[in-house]
Amino acid sequence: MTTIAVIGDPVLDQIYHASDPVLPGGKMLGRFFGSVPGGTTANFACAAARFGLEVQMIGRVADTWEGELHADALTAFGVNTDGLTAHDVARGAHTVIIIGPDGEKTLVYVPFPLDAAINPAVLQGHDMVYVMAADFDRIAPHLPGATAEICVDADAAAGLSAEGFARVAASAHVVFVNDVGFRKLTGEDPDRDNVAALLDQGPSLVCCTGGAGITYVATRDGEGQVLCLHRPARPARVVDTTGAGDCFNAAFLARRAQGADLAEALDFAIAAGALATEVTGAREAIPTPQSVADRMGR
Repeated sequence: MTTIAVIGDPVLDQIYHASDPVLPGGKMLGRFFGSVPGGTTANFACAAARFGLEVQMIGRVADTWEGELHADALTAFGVNTDGLTAHDVARGAHTVIIIGPDGEKTLVYVPFPLDAAINPAVLQGHDMVYVMAADFDRIAPHLPGATAEICVDADAAAGLSAEGFARVAASAHVVFVNDVGFRKLTGEDPDRDNVAALLDQGPSLVCCTGGAGITYVATRDGEGQVLCLHRPARPARVVDTTGAGDCFNAAFLARRAQGADLAEALDFAIAAGALATEVTGAREAIPTPQSVADRMGR
């Protein structure tokens, strides 16, 4: 089984449903949904475990009921939590998420208040490492000795700059970025040529997800020729988009690690991402491999 270390802090999501779309300066009625374990990397870890990878979570939690909640929730998905470290802080990383009537979310993220070094052995003891670009600098000093395939989610919403994106692309093997981030970080619209052009910066594979639009995946074949595939989004009964991108990334990497070709991995991931929008809550919405296969008509 392919092993993957997922680096990032679990996050406590405090979720509200709003009666109207969220607008600057607006005011509306809301309904509290609940406080649930979340976080981009932790949600990815749960999805990766469900899709068949052997996952270890590397991150920081509060040494309170929050930390216990995160550990229990990850363990329930089969994620190894030996890499979680508990710290004496009042609150761990947390968010406030407001979900509008169209299923789209507005999110305020409060990061973990303390810094902590990454054990470089993590980059050698696993087949893959998955990290958000915001945490990329924590592993960058150890990359020269890394044997793992480095997979980075380049989320521009976390403060990533164009210069930072260039550094990530030069050092990572696999780069995920969404269409909004692609435009912000490159100044170009995502299309076959522009996505494929990122391969010249260093990564062996680039995936630009399109949400409700077109998703592109670019890599090189055995002869060094560029191969770029694109797929439209699958229809979905959208309730909550939280975690859909994390589910897509996990599904894609898992199917790829299990020997699927690029087209099959992309189709599987798009179906998984669509299913993940049809249930409220990022973890609750993670589909099973069989439900993804059913959605694909297999």
